[in-house]
Amino acid sequence: MTLFNTQTLKHLVIIMLLVLVSGCSGTSANGTGSIAAKLAWRTSKVAVKGVAALPAAPAGVVTVRIIISGSGMTTMQQDFAASAGTGSISGVPVGGSRTVTVRGLDSSGAVLYEGAVGNITVQQGLTTDAGTITMLPLAAPDAPSGLSATAVSISQINLAWTDASVTETGFKIERKTGSGGTYAQINTAAANAVSYADTGLTAATTYYYRVRATNSAGDSGYTVEAHATTPTIQLPKTGQTISQAAGDDGALQKGVAWPSPRFTDNSNGTVTDNLTGLVWLKNANCTDTAGVPKASGYLTWYDAMNWCNNLAAGVCGLSDGSTAGQWRLPNRNELQSLVDRSQYSPALPSGHPFTGVQGTRYYWSSSSIVVDSSNAWVMEPVYGSMMVGGPGWGDKMTVNYVWPVRAGQ
Repeated sequence: MTLFNTQTLKHLVIIMLLVLVSGCSGTSANGTGSIAAKLAWRTSKVAVKGVAALPAAPAGVVTVRIIISGSGMTTMQQDFAASAGTGSISGVPVGGSRTVTVRGLDSSGAVLYEGAVGNITVQQGLTTDAGTITMLPLAAPDAPSGLSATAVSISQINLAWTDASVTETGFKIERKTGSGGTYAQINTAAANAVSYADTGLTAATTYYYRVRATNSAGDSGYTVEAHATTPTIQLPKTGQTISQAAGDDGALQKGVAWPSPRFTDNSNGTVTDNLTGLVWLKNANCTDTAGVPKASGYLTWYDAMNWCNNLAAGVCGLSDGSTAGQWRLPNRNELQSLVDRSQYSPALPSGHPFTGVQGTRYYWSSSSIVVDSSNAWVMEPVYGSMMVGGPGWGDKMTVNYVWPVRAGQ
C-alpha cells in the first residue's frame, strides 16, 4: 500500500490532481480515510509511443464526475468543474475493495471520457495513493445479452435482457413482424434497464425483437434476436347447443368450454362467474328494496350509475365487506357474458344461483350509444339480446332494471 506523497507529483506528466479527502479521521472501525488519484487524459484508447497524456482535461470536457463504490458502503458521487483542476469528496468509509470511477462530461451531461481504478483499501485517518487513472475516450457500450421475449396476453409481450455495460445512456428496442420483416425502432429504455413491456399488439401474431445499448460514442451491437407469438383470442362458447342453420354456433361448437360449475354462490350476497371472474350481486332486482326513488325496481340510467357506485355491504343481503366505489353498472360485454343462448326467459345458464331476475323489461348497461349519448345499450333478459337505445327503453331518462357487478378478488 503506497500512501500519498506530494513529493512524487513533480515527476509525473499528469498535471490534473483529484484528491478525495475524508471529513474526519476518527478512531473507530466505522471511521473514514482518504484516497488520492491523478488523471491522465488520452485522446486515443491505444497509447502511442512518444505521445504523452494530456496535462489537463481535453476540449469539450466541462465536468469531472467522481464515483466511489464498494462493498458495505453507499455509493458516493460528486461533480467538479474540469477547469478547477482539483476536487474532493469527504467521508470515504474505511474498508477494502473500494473502486474510484471518474467520468468526463460535456455541457449536456453526456459522458466523453471514463477511467477507473479498483481494489483500493481505505485506512483509518490515512490517505491512500490510488495511482494514475487513465481517462480514455468513451467507446460505444458493450452489447446486452440474453434477450428473451414472453407473450403475457393477446396484446403484450415482455422483453428481458442482461445489461453488459456500465457506460450506456439507454437502450434502443427494435421490432419486426414475421421472420422476413424489416426491423424498426419502436422505443427506448433508460440506462441500466433490463426489461421492457411492448403493448398494443395484435393477437395471434409473431413479433421479433432485438436490443442494443447506446451512449454518446455510438451504439453497441445487437442482442441475439428473440421472438414470441401473441395468443389467439379465446372466446367462450355461446351456450347454443341446437343448430338452427348450417355453420351456426349450435353446429360448430367453437369457443372455450365453460367451467363447471359456471357460477359459485359465495353465501355473502354475491355470485362469482367462474368464466369471467366477475362478481355479481346475487339479487338481480335489489333496487326494489334499496330505498331509492324508483318505480317497481326501475331506475333511470343516471340513477342506476349512481346507485351502483354507492352500493356497499349492509344492503341487498351483502356481507362481503364491499365498500362504496367497488360496485358499478356493468358494460354491455359484461352483461352479455351472462347469456346462455340455449336458455330462454331468462337466457341464463341452467342452474344459475341468481334471484330476482326479471323478464318483463330491460337491464341497463353502462355503455352509451356512440351516435347518440342520450341512449345506452340494454339487455333483454328473455332472449339475452343486447339492444341499442330507443324511445321508451334505451333513453337514459327512462327506467330499467339494474344488476351491479364488481371485479373479482
